[in-house]
Amino acid sequence: MLKRLIAVAIFGLLIWLGFLATGEFRQGQKYLDAKFYDKAIAQWTPLANGENKLPIITTVFGLFNYETRAQQKVGSAHMYRDDGNTNVDEAIKYFNLAASGGDEIAQFTLAQEYSNRISADPQGKKRISFYEKDMILADMWVKVAVMQKTKKSRKYDTYIKLYEKEMTADQIAKATSLAEECMENDFQNCGY
Repeated sequence: MLKRLIAVAIFGLLIWLGFLATGEFRQGQKYLDAKFYDKAIAQWTPLANGENKLPIITTVFGLFNYETRAQQKVGSAHMYRDDGNTNVDEAIKYFNLAASGGDEIAQFTLAQEYSNRISADPQGKKRISFYEKDMILADMWVKVAVMQKTKKSRKYDTYIKLYEKEMTADQIAKATSLAEECMENDFQNCGY
């Protein structure tokens, strides 16, 4: 009986500490929902840079990594703000950090960004100098996201087919090889 009571008390303490540890993260989401982008970025940036006050709680059960999630959120706040202050370079920096931490949303977002860079320029010409590398990286990142086999990642399969319509067999093989290397190396040193 005493052992069970102690176990319940320890579990309750872990839950309470987890709730405290995620308070900063939840506050950032409130700012983002209210479209206070700078406040959301300011709230999440310390978390994204590894300054979480109780980092052990965020990974105790391996369910959710708040540092990686904060990196993805900072990237999103920089990329998708509707106040005219979009900062794509900062967004890509944080998406890369989150992608390296295994965040499939960030991995898919990187795929989309590389794909978007391929789109026609204002004069209607493709930017040929980046085309092959960007197409391979777009395909690689979406494959990495899909390889994680989560519920979210299943919907990304459509994008693989879409990207590969524009690619040669050699480019597809290169993207597949890069994706497999990325997964084998725990998302480190992905791409070229």
